[in-house]
Amino acid sequence: MNVRGWLFVVLLALLAEVAIQLFELHDSIAPPSKTLPALGEGISSGELSGALRTTLEAYLGGLALAIVVGVVLGVLIGSSRPLLDASFVVLEFLRPIPAVALIPLAFLSSGRASRCAVTSSRTPLSGRSSSTPSMACAARIASCTRSLWPPE
Repeated sequence: MNVRGWLFVVLLALLAEVAIQLFELHDSIAPPSKTLPALGEGISSGELSGALRTTLEAYLGGLALAIVVGVVLGVLIGSSRPLLDASFVVLEFLRPIPAVALIPLAFLSSGRASRCAVTSSRTPLSGRSSSTPSMACAARIASCTRSLWPPE
């Protein structure tokens, strides 16, 4: 067992706890003293495993779709000079944009935004609400249908 490694993790957790208490960051950062019990509760109740399953299903579905669409488009564009000429400007325009920057656009254009769930920053960890008008605006734009917190 790597004792020095675990001592380092404990030291970082203690420093984080002290910094959060000292600088009164409770509204924006959950201290380890609240995070670890919430993690244990999520594991023991099975809520965490359900959320992980949902996340992995969405990830794998998106990855499969991206692979299929990417390979088909790549083969079509690569094997046809007219298609390459027609798509060259668009592809060169999109090339320098990080893929992460395109995720919100893909999410909103796919229609999946209507089934999304919004979480506010009021969590079991902090117990206080610090939601902002921008969060409400984003939820309204995305046509979100439910909120994960606070529980009903």
